[in-house]
Amino acid sequence: SAADANLEISCWSATNTHGAILKLQKSGSATINTLGCTETNETLGSIEAWGVLSDDSAVIRAASINFEGDGNVDSDSHPGRIIFKTSDADDAGDPTERMRIDDAGNVGIASTPHASWHASENVLQLENASFAKYDGNGTDFDIMNNVYYDGAYKSIANAALSRINVGGGVITFYTGAAPGSADAAYGAVARMVLDNNSQISLSNNDG
Repeated sequence: SAADANLEISCWSATNTHGAILKLQKSGSATINTLGCTETNETLGSIEAWGVLSDDSAVIRAASINFEGDGNVDSDSHPGRIIFKTSDADDAGDPTERMRIDDAGNVGIASTPHASWHASENVLQLENASFAKYDGNGTDFDIMNNVYYDGAYKSIANAALSRINVGGGVITFYTGAAPGSADAAYGAVARMVLDNNSQISLSNNDG
């Protein structure tokens, strides 16, 4: 019909914690009503949007939200991730991943968050090498290129890197050359420091 189509899930309750739920569930067993463990990287469910091609010949997938396992499953928790995909003019029904939220709560836009981020970090990673990181203890904020933190700062790829650290009333600017390999100690040097007295310190010393 020439009107909106709606799927409504309603809940009537005086309890604040009650609500309507759309539940997507998968078992690792092919037998109906038999439970089997689902694993990391396994598809658990999807929500998809489809449209019609310009020649009216077929419907084709335009965007999706995918739910997948993400990490080792144990007896009381199933780590998961959410992947958001959209199509451009060249995707031919196979939408491209645009954003991912992994099991640690880290977010990657046009990239997958580096797998080795320290558990205390909350991360927004932009593309393959540029991201912002907030230290979970509330003391530091980093804007970095080609750097991640797993207990020590390391390079994502064998390429030049940079970092701006904000913490304790001080802003510190770091740069470094390519370290020789991916996942190497990043070796960046503080080039400029702006302290809470408005004093600026500059350095070109690589030692």
